[in-house]
Amino acid sequence: MIPGSLAMMAAGGGVYRYLRFHQTANVGASNIASLWEIDYSADEGTTYVPTSAMTSNSAPSPLVASADMAAASEPAYKAFDSLTSGFSWKTTNDPHPHWLTIDLGPGNEIAPNRVRFVTSNDGNDFTPKDFTIQGSNTGAFTGEQVTLFTKTNEVTQPDKTTMTYTI
Repeated sequence: MIPGSLAMMAAGGGVYRYLRFHQTANVGASNIASLWEIDYSADEGTTYVPTSAMTSNSAPSPLVASADMAAASEPAYKAFDSLTSGFSWKTTNDPHPHWLTIDLGPGNEIAPNRVRFVTSNDGNDFTPKDFTIQGSNTGAFTGEQVTLFTKTNEVTQPDKTTMTYTI
């Protein structure tokens, strides 16, 4: 387990191996979801996970990033690569919802109490307006997941704004 994760319980009272950002609407008219970075904290915002920058959807081990879809040069792991230059995770312009999941790997479950993400640099068309943060221990997200946080009607944000929410 990541240090500090057992001391605090997330909404729903548990620790989770899989964490999902589930977006249902943008501030703008576009259907594209895009984040430069997203991470989660289990210790009041001192340490965020993943702690290692991802270099592919399955590296470094045991991390695995996945999404409902991604543009060719902007795969899921780009939201976990610790970079706010180059490419972000971005979907194609298919209708919402869109999701982005991180599998922390067996034995690395956390009880998240914060989520932090950096909005894209593509203008407010891609800024998340309505979204949830979900936790799961199976990764199926077919009803067993727990909704840890819900945000509706987020307002317009400047490009590359860091947004932090308490879960």
